[in-house]
Amino acid sequence: MQWLMFQYSVPNKPSKLRVYVWRKLKALRAEQLLEGLYALPLTAKTTEQLEWLCAEVFEMSGEAVLWKSECLSALQEEKLISRFGEEAHKGYRKIQEMLSQKPEENQKAWLDNIMRLYADIRYHDYFDTQQHYTIHTQIEKHYREGK
Repeated sequence: MQWLMFQYSVPNKPSKLRVYVWRKLKALRAEQLLEGLYALPLTAKTTEQLEWLCAEVFEMSGEAVLWKSECLSALQEEKLISRFGEEAHKGYRKIQEMLSQKPEENQKAWLDNIMRLYADIRYHDYFDTQQHYTIHTQIEKHYREGK
């Protein structure tokens, strides 16, 4: 499997630049491998998003490198895939908790919030975790009950 590797550095001052890049990487669910080195599965969407982030880093007078890579060790790749899967599982578990706490009032807002969170997790579930089928079915059930 191919991966996108992203490495960057930005000026130390102001610190908001580092925080900005870190938040972007966190939003993409990039996995940090080493200090300043992140990995994402190679897809059209991750490539585009990291290319934009590279451009933003350059605008901050920083440096960024983006390249394609393959793991030479099957064990290392399994561990990296597992890290991505665990992040998706955490998100699905959070939704599971939210679904178990159905409120008496404002059910539409509650379900809308769950659906937004689910869409975000699915978008970043790079390895199509099977757990999403169960969650999707449960959300659908609550949606039908609300009509």
